[in-house]
Amino acid sequence: MRKHFGSLGVVTQEIDDLVGNAIVKDAIINNSPIKFLLDQHNYEKRFAEVMQTLSLSEKQANIILSINKGKDPNRPPYNDLALLIGDYCKVYGVEVSRMAYGTFTTERSEVEEINDLATTHYGNDLESAVKGWSRGERAGGYLPVNAQGVPMLYPKR
Repeated sequence: MRKHFGSLGVVTQEIDDLVGNAIVKDAIINNSPIKFLLDQHNYEKRFAEVMQTLSLSEKQANIILSINKGKDPNRPPYNDLALLIGDYCKVYGVEVSRMAYGTFTTERSEVEEINDLATTHYGNDLESAVKGWSRGERAGGYLPVNAQGVPMLYPKR
């Protein structure tokens, strides 16, 4: 694959897919110069296993365990991820457009708002409803806007 400038991506949500699996460690982890790690707070009790499997230093482990802690409440919703390239390890915030956020949200209240908008204003056309929702439309009217005229989609947390 390398001869053709290709790459392979592996994604898992289960720590057991990585820890204690020699094939995964030898074939995937050791041959992956770039690694992305998402929030590990569900695995804090088993993080020593993750550390060992990924050969993380204490400094890298502390950086990874800081993911999604101390998030900026003034930013729209975002999630952190850690980028590991060799010894380099840094946390980055990943933020998507309002349209993308509306498309993929799983927050019950937001899904209900989009579905209500689709039903009341867009003839059950979810794509149009998501576009409207991302502009601040709601079934009962529009959201307030900030000083720049941008809808305040994300309530202050």
